[in-house]
Amino acid sequence: MRGMSIGNGRPVVGDMCMGSALHADGRPWARAATEDGVAIERLTDQKHNTYPELVASDRARFVVLACEEGGRWGPDVFEVVKDLVKLKVAPLHPLLRRSAALAYTRRWWSILAMGAQTAAIDCILGQDPQMWVPQSAPPLASVLAWADIAPEPSRVA
Repeated sequence: MRGMSIGNGRPVVGDMCMGSALHADGRPWARAATEDGVAIERLTDQKHNTYPELVASDRARFVVLACEEGGRWGPDVFEVVKDLVKLKVAPLHPLLRRSAALAYTRRWWSILAMGAQTAAIDCILGQDPQMWVPQSAPPLASVLAWADIAPEPSRVA
């Protein structure tokens, strides 16, 4: 996607993956029992080794959208979500941007969390991934209402 600050004007190319801190036989990967994010580090290294031409490219920014089973996300995911929120709220009136950014952030992290859980369950059960595709984007008023953001106290005395 163009226009994202993490791409510095270049297109951003992402590859999603999910991994576990455990081997198939239940043994933890090296350092996984004592260090957070070892699976994400391993997945990122694997993707970088698989796509060295994208990693080295000056024409695109390659990001690894990694998730550990259990819900830990890789640093590139945080950057991408932050950038997408910034792009989404940029055309809004300045007085609405902060609330809209919080609402979209909550909404998109909820969607990602449910997607990760669904993908893990589908994998465990040996099912084909179930896809949910919205027909259209909800209006901002709905996104704000769903976010359930408490109003800030008035500063007027």
